[in-house]
Parts: sequence; C-alpha cells; structure tokens
Amino acid sequence: MWMRAFPAAPTKKRDNFNRMIRDAKAGMFDFIITKEISRFSRSTLDSIRYTQELLDYNVGVFFQNDNINTLDTDSEFRLVIMAGVAQDEIRKLSERLKFGFRQLSRTAMCWATTSSMATIKGLRSDRQ
Repeated sequence: MWMRAFPAAPTKKRDNFNRMIRDAKAGMFDFIITKEISRFSRSTLDSIRYTQELLDYNVGVFFQNDNINTLDTDSEFRLVIMAGVAQDEIRKLSERLKFGFRQLSRTAMCWATTSSMATIKGLRSDRQ
C-alpha cells in the first residue's frame, strides 16, 4: 500500500509516491487506482510525465472521480484538461488559506495547537 504522507509536497519529496513509481517500473503491479488527479500529482506537467512514464512500463492509472483510465486512447487529452483544473483548484485553496492566516495575524489572534486541539485566543473548541 502506498499512502500520501504530505498532500502538498512536491513530487520529489513524496517518498511513498516515488517508491510506488519505482515498484511499478519493477513490475510489482500493472495498475494504479487513485481517487482524483490532485492526489496523484500537484501539477499538470507531473501528471502527464508520470502517467506517460508508467505507460512505458505498461502500467495504467485510473482516476476514479474523473473516470480516466490512462490505458484508453483518449485519456491523455482528458487528463491534460482535468489536471489543469485540479492544479488551479489547489492554487485557489492555497490562496484562501494564506489569506486566512494573514487575516488572523492582522487581528492579533493567536493560533496554537496542543494535543490535537486548536486554540484561538485561549478559547478551546471542546467547551460546552
């Protein structure tokens, strides 16, 4: 089983992803199933690069949410479009998170994490 450790990490820093690619090239399996394109790769170029590289080793990738199977003849065209959409969604999410953190810092609110519980200005979320 190959699991994502860091969802926003660049491909070269995703140890489990790189191990999966190596194992696929070594012939340990011939098909990868993933929920969505953004879980496979963060950029359109990486999505295309790795799916083409895997196809060179007769390994297909199936993206469930978009119903794209890289073994199909029209998959590359559909993958380029959907990977671009996924990349843009990740960019927008990143911008929203950065905006939220900037707003928190402007209002002098403090964000701390203690034993898996977020605290803002001393107000704990587990109060009744």
